[in-house]
Amino acid sequence: MKKYKSIALLFLIVISIIAIHFITYERDYKTVIRGGSPIFILKKTTVKDGGTIIYYGLGYQIIKWKQIYIDEINNKEGYKVGIEIYKFFNYRDLKEDCNPRCHLKFVEKSNLIE
Repeated sequence: MKKYKSIALLFLIVISIIAIHFITYERDYKTVIRGGSPIFILKKTTVKDGGTIIYYGLGYQIIKWKQIYIDEINNKEGYKVGIEIYKFFNYRDLKEDCNPRCHLKFVEKSNLIE
């Protein structure tokens, strides 16, 4: 009987971790898409390319790109911004490949909301 209680407790813990993952991921995903910063993060890393931030949550990674960019055609200074989101086992290592995989849009410095 003790063996079944241990298995049931382990099952309950695993289900709880999975539920917490889905709740925190959905909340942070919606917050980032709306332009905010994620709430439920475990680790935050900043890249020295203008302000790119990498957030690590419980089973997910969010990269908010903000790279310094000068538009030579229109002679405007600003940033290229965008968002990438990865789930567990598919994390990006920016030390190996520092180029974004998503399309970044140009935002002038004067129009950028911090």
